[in-house]
Amino acid sequence: MFIPEYPTLSPRHFISIKHEAYNALPYPLSHQNKLFFYLARNGIYHLFKKKKTSDWDTVLVPDYHHGNEIRAIIAAGWKVRFYHIGWDLTFSLNEIEELIDDHVKGILVIHYLGWPQKGINQLKQICNRKGIWLLEDCALAFLAESSSQPVGTVGDYAIFCLYKTLPVPNGAVLASNKAQSLPENGSFDLPGKLSTLSRSFQLGMDWVRLKSGFHLNSMNRVKQNIGSLLTRLKLTRVGVGDSGFDVNAANLSMSDFAQKILMNLDYVQIRSKRRKNFQILHQFLNEIISTPFTTLGQGTCPLFYPILVKDKMEFIHKMHKKGIMAVPFWNHGHAFAQKNESEPCRFFRRHLAELPLHQDLDAKHLEYIASCVKEEAYLLIKEMPKKYYGN
Repeated sequence: MFIPEYPTLSPRHFISIKHEAYNALPYPLSHQNKLFFYLARNGIYHLFKKKKTSDWDTVLVPDYHHGNEIRAIIAAGWKVRFYHIGWDLTFSLNEIEELIDDHVKGILVIHYLGWPQKGINQLKQICNRKGIWLLEDCALAFLAESSSQPVGTVGDYAIFCLYKTLPVPNGAVLASNKAQSLPENGSFDLPGKLSTLSRSFQLGMDWVRLKSGFHLNSMNRVKQNIGSLLTRLKLTRVGVGDSGFDVNAANLSMSDFAQKILMNLDYVQIRSKRRKNFQILHQFLNEIISTPFTTLGQGTCPLFYPILVKDKMEFIHKMHKKGIMAVPFWNHGHAFAQKNESEPCRFFRRHLAELPLHQDLDAKHLEYIASCVKEEAYLLIKEMPKKYYGN
């Protein structure tokens, strides 16, 4: 069996859905004041370039982060100052307020894996009082809600990564709330067709492998051989899901093909299926695993099923051998943060892995995932550190 980490591209996604109006699409797709980018880091870079006022401009960012967003911010000429994330993957309002000085002009907050940050409204009040702006990083939380409102609508700005939740080859959205201005739209370029085609081909192959019920290593070799051939021919493609920030590719916008796919998706069904799949996996695994998210909140739209393991890379290797494309999220942050990372941050980097639960999976896939995890029970961490329960 083959279970990809992200949603696949199938023939049904080329069939138009009759949305009653563009506003029927979810935020931020329905939002007027938005820009499409190839990657979320591109949007972050351009936002910070526009907001820069001096060489001392500083933004507060969490120590538990991917790294690409930090590289984009630094490339835009900003200084970064890190605040700590706790055992429950939330921030401390007191710590953030203590870190604010005259140089701090903005704060970036990450909504982790589809779970909304609980203190976002209180943080916005601090920002308003201090005269600084708030960027909600919703790259992992598309379709999530907080207090019955879409995640991303509290801050002054919000950034979303679409291809993590949706079957599109590329795409991100930078939204501006409360009439805040955005970078000029006319300065961005469409990506080359080869970049979009190669990623779309991979998503289509993943759909075939998922539906066939077989790992199909031969198809994987075909994909690798095609990629090697294109490289030898010096036909460059701009990838997604990689690490690093290339300022030369920062002007790329979302492809027209990906934007067309957005109009053919049932977003209510996608959100519902992800929540249902989390609950099914949790029912299978709850008694033998530990996770920082013990409940599925009313507004959560889970990106993955997070699971704590003793040896992350060994666990990932075991899952991949069984055809389950589990994800070793965020093993290393930006070098500037590593010396002062909090204990929870270091723990999650070493031990937090993610299992697929996206909308293409059904009960037989989830049962297979659970059975494979149980076979590797010796790698599981069965309890969160005791400090977690003190929060």
